[in-house]
Amino acid sequence: MLVARLRDQLVRFLDARKPLLGICNGYQVLTEAGILPGRTPGERTMALLENQSARFEDRKVRLIVSTQPCAWTEGLAGQVLEMPCAHGEGRPLMCAAGTPAETRAVFYYGDERGRPTMDYPENPNGSPGAVAGITDESGLVLGLMPHPERASLATPVFSRWLKDFPKPGEMAEVA
Repeated sequence: MLVARLRDQLVRFLDARKPLLGICNGYQVLTEAGILPGRTPGERTMALLENQSARFEDRKVRLIVSTQPCAWTEGLAGQVLEMPCAHGEGRPLMCAAGTPAETRAVFYYGDERGRPTMDYPENPNGSPGAVAGITDESGLVLGLMPHPERASLATPVFSRWLKDFPKPGEMAEVA
């Protein structure tokens, strides 16, 4: 329904090479619309399923920033960010053959040593490969399960990440 109503606008927006951010439910919208991971509106290749715990998970998590090229994380590769997560459905599942989400992972759930982890509760949804956020092939579209906007006491690295966000009008957020 979303893509049927907004397909032309989505295609124009993506063709204009504008940054696009989907946080939590926005990430779900981007996957349902086929924009992530493949960037083909209307061709869904991934879904976000119920957390393995079968519970709503609400806590702070550690995210490791990968070296995957992404406009949203430029200059942050290797950093560990702490931010809130709050979701009941965040476990990615590939629905069709194609590029696995892991190959375009921008964020991984991390343990106390700063390594990607599949262990609960550090990986709150049981995400395969510890993936917490992915980008498309352009690096302009980012889908992220944790909620950076919910942080009340920002860490210096997190503050820098927010400061470097494009100015209003230069980006679009799907929330």
